[in-house]
Amino acid sequence: MKGRSIASLARLTAGCAVVALAVWAVAIALGQQDDFQDGTTQGWGGGANPVNVPDGGPDGQGDRFLQITSRGGFGAGSRLATFNLSQWTGDYQAAGVDGVRVHMRNQSNQTLSMRVVIFGPLGSRFTSRNAIDLPPDNTWYEVTFSLREADLQNVFGPETYAQVITNVTRLMFRHDADPVGEGGDPIAAQMGIDNVTAIALTETVLPTSFTVTRGDHTGGGLNDLLFSDDSYVNVEARRPTEIAAASVEIEVVGTSPTATPGELKFISEAGQSGDPVIQRIEMFNYAGGFWEAVDERTAPFADTTVVVTISSNAQRFVHQGTREVKARVGYHDRGVTFPAWGGRYDMTKWEVR
Repeated sequence: MKGRSIASLARLTAGCAVVALAVWAVAIALGQQDDFQDGTTQGWGGGANPVNVPDGGPDGQGDRFLQITSRGGFGAGSRLATFNLSQWTGDYQAAGVDGVRVHMRNQSNQTLSMRVVIFGPLGSRFTSRNAIDLPPDNTWYEVTFSLREADLQNVFGPETYAQVITNVTRLMFRHDADPVGEGGDPIAAQMGIDNVTAIALTETVLPTSFTVTRGDHTGGGLNDLLFSDDSYVNVEARRPTEIAAASVEIEVVGTSPTATPGELKFISEAGQSGDPVIQRIEMFNYAGGFWEAVDERTAPFADTTVVVTISSNAQRFVHQGTREVKARVGYHDRGVTFPAWGGRYDMTKWEVR
């Protein structure tokens, strides 16, 4: 889609939920999207006079979008906000939705501080702890609101986050400058909204430390493991003193943003110069207290990216107190006939959602 990403400003994130089809009676579902191409407001209402505009969305001519306008002052229509009482309701946790991605355009002459708000059955409100600031430049930005507990703040009502996120009765976007409040701020302004999409947030976790556990460390440091840039941690093979141990191996450590991920990926880009050699990736199972092999294959010579996806009981690989995660990538000699060979590690990381 056209339009700049909010990341081109400073990558801003706050807190919210997700999308819908035109079947408004259906509760929240991962991947649903409101694109307003049916010519309606798709259930979005409120006092800021939401209307469907036929042209000028992120994709230009023929791309419809939702426009809201507030007049400032007091009373109805004074605040820039819109909400949905239909397809954005329900159990976000069960649906696997912990974020909402949306295109927004500030059509005003002053900066807008946008937040997401979720409402519970008793009227409790959780809103973005940090606002996303939209500059007054009439440009579309793709922004992402987090609905995770750490990114939301209770501004009204007795219900807990768990009680609200599992039974959302209303989803709202609104302008609310610091300090955050329960009702938003009056403002005379206008903005466009499009492509409201329910997503599962994914966060990248980079290693904070590494150790060469097998072999001789001949070059490279932690920074060489952070990016796929042909800058390596190099390890020369050494004959292991233990049966079935690796000749080359590194261990990397990081910190997960959550102790209970729904999915955990470990990604490694590496290569080696021996033959025949087996590459084995292990992740530390904190629930059982042992290293668990999660991938094994014939080790390629060229740099190769391996993605290990854990979607069942992923939390076993996260320390429940510190949220530490550990993995190791090893090369096992299966009959290499020449003495000088080794491994090179270009990049390691986790992706958590």
